[in-house]
Amino acid sequence: EYASARHVLRQLLLEAAGDPHQSIQARRILIENYLLDGRVGDAYVASIRFQFEFYPDDTEWKLLRAKILLLHDEPTLAALELADLQGVQVQLLLSIARLREGATSPVLTMGEMVQLKRKTQDDTQLERLRLGIVAEAARLAGDLESRVGALESLLAHGETSLGVLGTVSIKTLLDAYGRLAIEVANREHLLVGDTASWLRFAQDVLFDHGSVARAIYAHIVSSTDDSEGGGEALVKLVRSLAKNDLEPIVILIYGQNLFGSADAILTDDVAIRMAAFSLRENRFDLAAIFNAHIRSPPGGMSELEWLLRRARTEVFAGNANVGTRILVDHLRLKKEIDSEQLDRVMQVAFDLQIIDRHDLALELFEAVAAHDLTAGQRRELLFWMAESHAGEGHAAKAAELYLRSAEGQGQDHDSWGLSARFQAANAMTEGGFYDDARMTYSGLLRVTENEKRRLQIRQRLQQLKLLQAVDKR
Repeated sequence: EYASARHVLRQLLLEAAGDPHQSIQARRILIENYLLDGRVGDAYVASIRFQFEFYPDDTEWKLLRAKILLLHDEPTLAALELADLQGVQVQLLLSIARLREGATSPVLTMGEMVQLKRKTQDDTQLERLRLGIVAEAARLAGDLESRVGALESLLAHGETSLGVLGTVSIKTLLDAYGRLAIEVANREHLLVGDTASWLRFAQDVLFDHGSVARAIYAHIVSSTDDSEGGGEALVKLVRSLAKNDLEPIVILIYGQNLFGSADAILTDDVAIRMAAFSLRENRFDLAAIFNAHIRSPPGGMSELEWLLRRARTEVFAGNANVGTRILVDHLRLKKEIDSEQLDRVMQVAFDLQIIDRHDLALELFEAVAAHDLTAGQRRELLFWMAESHAGEGHAAKAAELYLRSAEGQGQDHDSWGLSARFQAANAMTEGGFYDDARMTYSGLLRVTENEKRRLQIRQRLQQLKLLQAVDKR
């Protein structure tokens, strides 16, 4: 992508040879392209040439040049570029430069970041940069707890690149968790292998030092197996993250299946919270995993409502077989189903039809058909079963079911009956049963009053003649 953009930019530079303004614009964009593509060396060389040729002095250029210098490990020159500029972004970049050149201590830098929070909290990009500076300063100061806290706050918005500070990922946090856990364990004389003591200590500090507790839980999970407390530690880690508005970190852990997280047995309260969060984030795959841990319907939800939610989540997650099985098993055990419940079950079947899983939709329809249905409900069910058989290419079966749906209670000339017979004729045509289709269309033409529908039927009869003529050849 970036390489393609550079190719276009170079073409523009050739075409703009006689236009200084357009040439300057294209070269600046090219430098930014190098930077975004991680080609710091190229951006550095190109920026030096640009500087000497055009002597730019605007704020935008100075900010770009300062970022390049910081990435090129020249913080003193970056500070000079920023010295006469104003604004919160400038203050943040200047703090990085002074921290890296040693002009400001890590502790003092952390204090500056506390003071700047009021100015950055309403701007996501600036706040993330501020937190990144806190994390770096805390690392240099040896304040591992503050570093973990800053990284947790950063990852609460997902993995990201912080430009001059590099990329912050879940692995960055897990590494910081490990370092903090070992430091605390050494200070508190916690013995390697004594997992029970580590868990007790984490529980004791959880309220006042949540980051420390989570670091210990993560370290236990990464260094032991389930039989030695790893499973318990993972559940406690997920619970603590979820209850402190750090659900996105749980999503990252489960999304990458770190620690074998998919096999962890969560408590209902945590699983419910994480399932709801996953649905809000459209992570249906993870919502399905969390739903599987919930042993009883969440408060205020009936058993069927809960199973319907689970089933639809599985379907959206790409696990249509699992979602169908959940409802089919329930319907086979349940003796009665009311109209409202039937409508909601049918909605899942329609979802299956939309994704062309007509085989599963039919399995669900068959489970519904085993119940006591009203004549109207059974008439509709036959129609939708016919739709799925048509989708599966079973033309004869589809036509049969459409005709059975049309019959109803002697009401085959009502709008539903006419529509079902029309679909039956279409299925017959699709299956090559031309004579049957012609008879059905002709019968419809005799009883249909709507002129638009009559025209449609005549067109189908004309198509049938053409199909039969081609077949005879």
